[in-house]
Amino acid sequence: MADKEKDYSEYKMDNHERYYSLRANNQYLKFNYFSNQVRFDEMKKTIHFFIDSSREDFAMQDEMEKSDLQHGRSHDDDLTPQDIADYEESDAEQREKNEQYREYFRKKHGIDFDKSEYICQSESDVPFNNIFCGSKFSISVGEGILDFIYADFNTPYKEEQQFAYAMEFLWPKLNEENPDEYQEKLKEADQYADIKSEPVKVLSIEDEIYDDYIKFKVAMSQIGDIAYASLYSAICPPIFKMEYHKGYSTMRAYYLYLKNLQKEFLDLIEFCFDDEYYPEILGKMKPYERFYIYRSLNDIPCIFDRTETFKTTTFYTHNDNIPVWLTDKGYLKRNSRKIKTTPGITELAEKFNITPEKLKEELVTPIYLDTYYHFSTVAQILELEFTKMLEMDISFRKCKWCGKYFIVKGNHGTKYCDRVPEGKTQSCQKLAALDEYKKKNANNEAKKVYDKYYKRYHARIGTRQIKEPEFNQWRYKAITMRDDCNDGKISLQEYIDWNEAYFPNRAKKK
Repeated sequence: MADKEKDYSEYKMDNHERYYSLRANNQYLKFNYFSNQVRFDEMKKTIHFFIDSSREDFAMQDEMEKSDLQHGRSHDDDLTPQDIADYEESDAEQREKNEQYREYFRKKHGIDFDKSEYICQSESDVPFNNIFCGSKFSISVGEGILDFIYADFNTPYKEEQQFAYAMEFLWPKLNEENPDEYQEKLKEADQYADIKSEPVKVLSIEDEIYDDYIKFKVAMSQIGDIAYASLYSAICPPIFKMEYHKGYSTMRAYYLYLKNLQKEFLDLIEFCFDDEYYPEILGKMKPYERFYIYRSLNDIPCIFDRTETFKTTTFYTHNDNIPVWLTDKGYLKRNSRKIKTTPGITELAEKFNITPEKLKEELVTPIYLDTYYHFSTVAQILELEFTKMLEMDISFRKCKWCGKYFIVKGNHGTKYCDRVPEGKTQSCQKLAALDEYKKKNANNEAKKVYDKYYKRYHARIGTRQIKEPEFNQWRYKAITMRDDCNDGKISLQEYIDWNEAYFPNRAKKK
């Protein structure tokens, strides 16, 4: 008896299923396209990123050539001079846009894109689809999560969704009414009609790799501005499964994926790290204890998976990515150490069928431990960094000025972050200090007296009634007495009398 078709119309997911479904690839998107690596320095509390270098045009040439050869395709035969000119203009615009984004991330996170070996070595003139491909950089633990939870995904999404909505829902109707106008709109938008009468025939793995690359290019062309709204969404770009004909639905699925993660990790930061969040209940608990409580209360897994690689190596690099033998003074000393050929050396070498000289080379070469993690999606790097925050006992505090969380460093008593709020030119710390100064001096009578005589005596410098050294000498004494007045050591009237008498008014000539 054949299996009956199943009806899931009334099926309801529990919290576990819903939690994992929000992170999983779906009919529109594949989230795990890049394969990145990250290392953690627990002493300095920093993260060192190594971004996938195999997802750009220069790295795809072999796959593209093999796929084209198998299918008998040629991309250049039908190109007109106008086509070539259009491609060159588009490439120039893309390079300019890429440089604008590089400058943005340089200023915000101090990323030096010039150190990317693939940017320097690439001979391809094709602009990068993603500026982070092949890059290496470091940030403080916690900085990436904060950057993500406060990223503005709304603005670029609103700007991009209108065009995608028109392509998916409005233009198909136009195709039914006026096919010629529909084709013209596609041409103006540099798109194509996604009409496939037959399934695409896959002949080899190169076809699959090439197809994913094309979908990645499509994704970055449509959601690049959304992805570049945060560091983590930029280094974990998705690919579009539906390509052009479901652009709006795909873009919305990506946007909701990011927004759900934003809310989840903002809630986690608040619950696990905020000292003012129900302090009478959670105040004495460690962040990792609060994490367990939070996940249990929400009936979701109290576990994050981490993909770790552990190895021993003779090629180890420090945080600045310079080989250890160029920076470690002890390396050359050990590597140049002479070992005598003893009977034991000879016996051990013979046991492994090598020469004593080869064995001695192995014995003097320094060996290092290297541990790093792999991640491909935004969810994975957020989870990985969060677990490291729990392990390293990172502290957060909500800024009393802007209301956003910041990493507590050095001065544990600070109440304000060093961000520059939107529309301002100074950081929250400086704005708060200025506000405190204004409040402190709003009713400060001694300050008003000082300001009054400062203006009076400073004006006399211009009329040469007072010399500047004399004025500076008065100012130093006046500030000291102003503070004494504030502290109650002298009365306000005494301070006024002293200022009035310091430079007596000259008698007018008759």
